[in-house]
Amino acid sequence: MNRSWYVFRIQNNISSNVTSELSNIGLSYYLPVIKHTNEQAVTSYKPLFSGYIFIQSDNFEKHSHLISKIKGIYGCLFQDSLPAIIEDDFISKLRHKVSDINNLGGVWKTYTAGDKVLLEVHGLSKIGTVIQHSMSDKTRVRILIDFMGKEIKAEVNWFNLTSYESSKKNHKLHNRRRTRGRNRPIKQLIAA
Repeated sequence: MNRSWYVFRIQNNISSNVTSELSNIGLSYYLPVIKHTNEQAVTSYKPLFSGYIFIQSDNFEKHSHLISKIKGIYGCLFQDSLPAIIEDDFISKLRHKVSDINNLGGVWKTYTAGDKVLLEVHGLSKIGTVIQHSMSDKTRVRILIDFMGKEIKAEVNWFNLTSYESSKKNHKLHNRRRTRGRNRPIKQLIAA
């Protein structure tokens, strides 16, 4: 029989109890966790989808009854009155992506609205202000940057961001050009 993946809502603080109970009844599960390291170099692992777990089953009718008895599981997600089925390909890609993120050191910093950041992409550096660090996708951050005299909103990858305060220690500010041509001075400093 074909095994399918289902999404169940769980209580956040007892995921270890849920996973051990699922193992006891012989069900495969996937709880993606992302490595977080704070400024004090303390590492922890936090769920990527807080409050959700993927459970694999070849007989949903039989297993949903057993799963519902586990303390901390609130129920399955439904789509059009049927349990939402997640493709094996999606789970495989998700496992690979989570593994890549954790192998690169995980999430080093979560930004809050108002934080100053340095965006470095394709050899360009730009100072911006964080508008929102998205809760659904921790790898994306919405920032406000000055582009050709206008403030624009941009959604960027947090791999390309560093805290502006820490970047000032590593980068010297200087003018790359002394004038804009015809002896017109440049007013703004550019991060090197």
